Amino acid sequence: MKATWKPSWELEKRQPDFITNDGPFVANTKHGQQKYLWGNVPAIDVVNHLRNEAQDIPEHLHLLFAASGDIRNVVKSLAGLPLLYSGNCEVVINDRDFDIVARNAILLLTALHFDPAEAAPIMLHIWYSALVPEQMFRSLQERILPSIREVCAKIQEKPETSLQSKTWAYGSRSLRLVLQKAMWDCLPLYLQVPEGMSTAQARYVMTLTTLAPERRDYVERAFYKRPPPWRVCTTKFRQDGILLPFGSPRREFDTPNPTLFQTRDFWPMMDSADPLEGWPINKVIRKAPLAKNDIYGSLFIYVLDVLQNFCHKLENLRVCFQLFQLDALDLPGIIRQRGMGRNYFDRIEVSNIGDRGYIGPQATLGTFGPLLKQKSQNPHATLLALFLNAVHEVATPLDQLNSIKSESDQLHKYLQLTPSMLQSSEFNADFMRFNGARMMVRNFEMLFKRFTSECRFSEISMAAGLRMKPKNTIVEPWPMQLKKNATQDEFNILLASGHVGSERYVDNPGSFEPKFLMYSLHDRRTSDPTLRYVCLLLCSETAIAELWGWPVLDPDLSSSICLLCEHTAAFFKIERAFESKSRGRRGKIPLETLSWSSQALAVLHAKVVALRPRCSPCRKACRSCTWESSEETGMLFKSENSFARGQPRRPRRRPWEKSPQNLVTFATLSSPIPRSVTIPVELHALNYWGQNFTTWPHDLLDIGHEYGTYSLCDLSRVKPDSSLHLALSAFSLAVFGRARHVAKALENADKVYTQSVIKTRKEIQEISNETIDQLLVATTLMASYSYMVYRAEGQFHQNFASPTKVGSGFWEYDFHTKGTAGLLLLRQKHGCAQNILLERAVRRPIIRTCILRSVTVPEWLQDGKLYGEESPMLKLDLLMIKAASLQFKSLEILCNENLVQLSRTDKMQELAIEAQELELAFEAWSWNLPEEWMFSLVTSLGGSEPTKSDLLYESSFHSYTTHGHAAVWIRYRAVRLIVNSVLMRLLSSLARRKSQAPWITSQLEISQATINSLAANICYGVPIFFNSYNTIQNQFESESIEIGDNNASAELDIEPKMAVIIAWPLTVAISTEGVPRPQKEWLQCRMKTVANVMGAAAFHCLAENEEFATSNSR
Repeated sequence: MKATWKPSWELEKRQPDFITNDGPFVANTKHGQQKYLWGNVPAIDVVNHLRNEAQDIPEHLHLLFAASGDIRNVVKSLAGLPLLYSGNCEVVINDRDFDIVARNAILLLTALHFDPAEAAPIMLHIWYSALVPEQMFRSLQERILPSIREVCAKIQEKPETSLQSKTWAYGSRSLRLVLQKAMWDCLPLYLQVPEGMSTAQARYVMTLTTLAPERRDYVERAFYKRPPPWRVCTTKFRQDGILLPFGSPRREFDTPNPTLFQTRDFWPMMDSADPLEGWPINKVIRKAPLAKNDIYGSLFIYVLDVLQNFCHKLENLRVCFQLFQLDALDLPGIIRQRGMGRNYFDRIEVSNIGDRGYIGPQATLGTFGPLLKQKSQNPHATLLALFLNAVHEVATPLDQLNSIKSESDQLHKYLQLTPSMLQSSEFNADFMRFNGARMMVRNFEMLFKRFTSECRFSEISMAAGLRMKPKNTIVEPWPMQLKKNATQDEFNILLASGHVGSERYVDNPGSFEPKFLMYSLHDRRTSDPTLRYVCLLLCSETAIAELWGWPVLDPDLSSSICLLCEHTAAFFKIERAFESKSRGRRGKIPLETLSWSSQALAVLHAKVVALRPRCSPCRKACRSCTWESSEETGMLFKSENSFARGQPRRPRRRPWEKSPQNLVTFATLSSPIPRSVTIPVELHALNYWGQNFTTWPHDLLDIGHEYGTYSLCDLSRVKPDSSLHLALSAFSLAVFGRARHVAKALENADKVYTQSVIKTRKEIQEISNETIDQLLVATTLMASYSYMVYRAEGQFHQNFASPTKVGSGFWEYDFHTKGTAGLLLLRQKHGCAQNILLERAVRRPIIRTCILRSVTVPEWLQDGKLYGEESPMLKLDLLMIKAASLQFKSLEILCNENLVQLSRTDKMQELAIEAQELELAFEAWSWNLPEEWMFSLVTSLGGSEPTKSDLLYESSFHSYTTHGHAAVWIRYRAVRLIVNSVLMRLLSSLARRKSQAPWITSQLEISQATINSLAANICYGVPIFFNSYNTIQNQFESESIEIGDNNASAELDIEPKMAVIIAWPLTVAISTEGVPRPQKEWLQCRMKTVANVMGAAAFHCLAENEEFATSNSR
């Protein structure tokens, strides 16, 4: 095309198709399939180690591409790692579009399967060419397709929507693909050309989109922005769809690319799709071949070079790819089950899903912010978000009108627009190009600030534990924007690239952890502003300003995380506001008069009063600052905001404030009470409960919900005198009183518990869809209260015929759990809106209680699928239900004296066979688990004989992937213990018949050996839940651990949240007949520690007596 070429609409003096009479001047109508198989913004290196970690890249580097699109950012990031980097790199790649995920999987398998010299060109043409050489296609079919088909054959019987995974290992490299079974069935089709599709037909289908006659004006408008040689190259690419230098032969490209042609009916992308948009155009141009204007030849050489570097890097890199096809909002829950949870990733790239046209910035940051490593783990950890449409969303017609003159003045430096051009035609192409180019010099920064203000970006970033970097270190904020004083060539290249410079990147580092007050707020979108701001981040200036309507004193949150130093006067306003909420405004404030929001405010007020520092704005405070001799004197703080930043010096803290993170907790009961308010013991108890029972380790799968169902309700709507409020108060008072030995708390707990029982009965009579969930949670807490304050005054044991009725004396009277089950059934019958999290969290403890009581699980409760259970938890759930049924049947037979002896023997034989089959099913469950469920046994070579107070049993422990996997394994072994114990009792009864004795004796030996092994493995699995586990593990790795009779109280400290998780399996193991005495005594010692930490009297009794003693009175 000549330099004088003009679009046809100008030559024909007609209105172009992209201008409508009632539409915008430059309409952007889309044509073709709206799918993005090729990236439309240049690839970025999300690690960019030169501007971040330099050579100190973490040994374990974790990268997440939450909405990856194609893998250009993955390729660029790994190719950019230092040559000598030898760490472990884990790369998680997700996209909701299966076409994209399938292509990404094939490209990565190619990179891992073939040598770099062979892999790079295959990847390039599978990625970007509509036609590929037959030999290249055959190589993929012979070396990759069989392994995919093998997976499809193995999972043929699986449910269509079940997630199935396959890991391909290549030495130190691996690729793990997780798809629904139905998608696995489709995957082989991406390496098979659709039946009947020829080369000519493929080209015809493609050009129907890329060169559609009705789109001629749109194409020519884009062409007119490009240099003449580029127009020729672009036309050729649109015609043949093959990414090669202009003059390269194309005869061997004779096979349609099946990753692009899944049907013979249409081309899978829009006519605007262009590989040039996915790579940095300035770097592409530098790779120009001999024909310097061959832009697609330059792109071919550049991409081939990047892919070769990527493949060579993979040869020497320990890398694990994990690919998912999920909605971005569902991704954290799935990867959390695979051990990738809170504070796990060094980089998170979320593409442009933060645009309000997708999930928006609040959902994006709230979903992925918690997955980012904290500064203490990696100071360069970053969440990178792209906003493609933000500035366009907030721009108004008035903005465009007001900016015409300034933009035109700037643009005249690069594009000449004379009056004669405007007069030559009504639709002059030069004028249209000029008008479209105005966006390249637009003030996008002003518009983006408006966007962040409208979205409350600072607030939602804080809530996610993030902040915007003052200066981007991964990629420039406006990487495609025309630079100030740009040259003519730079302007021409940007104009031809198709970008206008409005693409905005935001670096969000993990700077702090949101401090929650008294309970985990499951839904942070609560409408109560007091609750939202006080509970999300108490020490945030912006939060306080929003709460009270003050102007924000310092918009830079990094310098105002803590305001206790400089703005004490602001807290005096909080004090006055708090006092105005009390009765009489003076003296002790009754807890029952406060809403949840006001209780949160009470904590803030008490903390402010207790921590007033002495500094220049706060002369009236009675505290002083101290300095070491080496520090500068004469100043209370080295800089005005030193205290706010937490350095270099804080005022001396009270004894109860030793922890540097203790910003929002209560003082202990023995501490001085702030002069303006006396904090009731109820608030102390709530605070203790909140700190110890509502936050759960990120790697616990969903098990924490079973013990934290109270966090699943909207607590902002809970009334102070409701059953849930009373139950929570009673439970927290009991926990606090027993753990901290506070008699006043226990006394109040008994009173509040009585009130909660009365209130619960009343609310059940008036039950509604709005209150049933709160009642479910209330009865669950009341059941927990029962074993917390359980006391055995009479101390007698019920003499049941079978010791396998674990804890029968206590659990027989657990009427609160029965009430919870009844409410759950009522909830289903009334057709209440499904709440899977709550229903599953309530159901699991009910099933475990049925096992402890040796009763069958109600039929309506048996289908775990209805409650969101998934394999392998679903299979284990079914086995636990069968174990409960087996116990119940065995008691009926063994305890029923009215059965005829012959009939009893027959039933015993049938039940023994059923027990053996169930035992085999339990064993089979452990055979079919995914890799992440595997564990290893670590043993000290110099171990000694175990004693009850030893830290480890037999100097050994299990190493698991996560706490969640360990918790499931220990439950599995506990229930399997019961099955084998029942089997032993049945076999022992049958052994009295001499004719069957030899066969039964051998089976008894097998069952006893199984019990011994299971009990030992439970002992090995317990240490991971104790605080000293990590220290022990590190010592084992260095082979320097000393095993001995350590002080149990010091060495076996355990967090309450971990204690409640292992309490149930320990209960089963200690109470089950057949467990060897050394193992049982070791477990009893662990149970004592658990009971002390939880303050649970029932477990104290169990640890002492191996079964719960019962009492006739409460």
